[in-house]
Amino acid sequence: MGTLRRKPKVLVADDSPIVSTLVSEIVREAGAEVIGPAEDGTRALELFAAHAPEVAVLDISMPGVSGLEVLRQIRARPQ
Repeated sequence: MGTLRRKPKVLVADDSPIVSTLVSEIVREAGAEVIGPAEDGTRALELFAAHAPEVAVLDISMPGVSGLEVLRQIRARPQ
């Protein structure tokens, strides 16, 4: 009998609806659970805090908080 495995969670953040939809579909087809998509960096940080995804796909240039700043803040969090 097979072991039940939890799907990995992937945060998708991009201010372009077309890009976020495409990336979300690719992530789902790969067998992962999509968190988001977030339309800006502030929402990405909120979703990260609420869902603790294993992976984050971030647009570098988003309104408000950039993807690079989101990454910095995620890395600064205690494990």
